[in-house]
Amino acid sequence: MFFWQKRRRKFFQEIEWKYDARYYRGTQPPDAALPCLIEALGVFMRVCAEAGVQPFLAHGTLIGWWWSRAPLPWDDDIDLLLTHRELMALLPFNKRMFDKRYRLEINPHHKVRATLNRWLGDQREQNKIDARFFDTHNGLYIDITALHPVDDVLMATKCPHVFPRDWMFPLQRSTLSGIEVFVPSRPGDMLVQEYGPGVLAATHFNGYHFDSTSTTWLRDQPADS
Repeated sequence: MFFWQKRRRKFFQEIEWKYDARYYRGTQPPDAALPCLIEALGVFMRVCAEAGVQPFLAHGTLIGWWWSRAPLPWDDDIDLLLTHRELMALLPFNKRMFDKRYRLEINPHHKVRATLNRWLGDQREQNKIDARFFDTHNGLYIDITALHPVDDVLMATKCPHVFPRDWMFPLQRSTLSGIEVFVPSRPGDMLVQEYGPGVLAATHFNGYHFDSTSTTWLRDQPADS
């Protein structure tokens, strides 16, 4: 399924994990970062429509969509998946600026589909992210990861995430904070495989609780001293 390869120089360089080193202007709290990311998502989805590709929500962004059709309030990036063939369709847009603010960059190592990683969380593979869409005003970005076929049933990223093809396709149309997006065919199965069954049930996490009336995550109030 995966093959050893020599280590290649890391293409994308981050500061504090969630900011591009070239555009970093200081750390922003999530309540300031998320509106910027949603605006970037809207622009990127417009670019994808022009290219004829359909990236879909994944990982933490998909958790937020599952619960409230919005990013998790403590999240600080957006995660998208697409097929490697679709990533190739974005090559004409590589290194272009959009709205004088946003920039798409495709990792030149995207062509190497082998990975050094052997399990999720393994950090040996330096180029598991295949592309990013940057907000050049602050360094925030959307992570874009490509899927390639493993066999007739499974598809994988370089992370490696491995999912059955029919868990993802056909995609569903939906929205995230008002932005038209795509989500996988069986999002619950994908989330449980990646995070465990608690991801669909736990209503308290990271200092927040889920309010079913407003369908939003609210910050916990400090206990009375």
